[in-house]
Amino acid sequence: MKKNCISASFVAVFTQALPVIPPLDNKFCKDLFGLPYDTINGLTNEGYIIAIENKPMPSVTITPQKIVVKAQSVLDLATYVDSLAKEFKSKGIPMASSAYGINTEYQWLDLNSPSSEWMWNRFINPAMATATMNQCNKVSFRFVVNDSEAVNMEFMPRVGINDGIFASVNHHHAIGLNEFPTQGLLKVMFDDSQRLLEKIFFPTIIGE
Repeated sequence: MKKNCISASFVAVFTQALPVIPPLDNKFCKDLFGLPYDTINGLTNEGYIIAIENKPMPSVTITPQKIVVKAQSVLDLATYVDSLAKEFKSKGIPMASSAYGINTEYQWLDLNSPSSEWMWNRFINPAMATATMNQCNKVSFRFVVNDSEAVNMEFMPRVGINDGIFASVNHHHAIGLNEFPTQGLLKVMFDDSQRLLEKIFFPTIIGE
């Protein structure tokens, strides 16, 4: 199997809900990802969005309750969060959070069987095999690491790939922050989270 991380996200749950969605500068939004002509921004039903047109990432979603920043790499993510912190600070927008999430998406390719069959064999009790073909199309786990941390994982077949699986990982921290983390701190947060996944969870769950 070949594993790789395909996205990294930072989520901050505001300590107090924002009374209004912050009016970010249009030029700032257009320049955030370095692709001003491809970047769209504005208020939607999901909140205030900054995104690359027709692409899932990078992106920023701001609601009264939280901010979600998503990128292809931790390095890019740290740059975007740093820029947003400066913009929020310049406009006096509160950044204090009551909890934050270090979220990642992974894929495993070249499984030794079709994805849904591999998931069935890995995750389901053999006694449940009651048909000629048995498949598992989604499985979710929650692991409480300690009083302030929990890891939520969801696995499913990789869309469009017969022998691949996709995993969405939410490493929740019930820890408050006074402002968005600096680039250096955010990288440390992701390094710590990845070590936990690589040393404990992935070897046990996937069998690496």
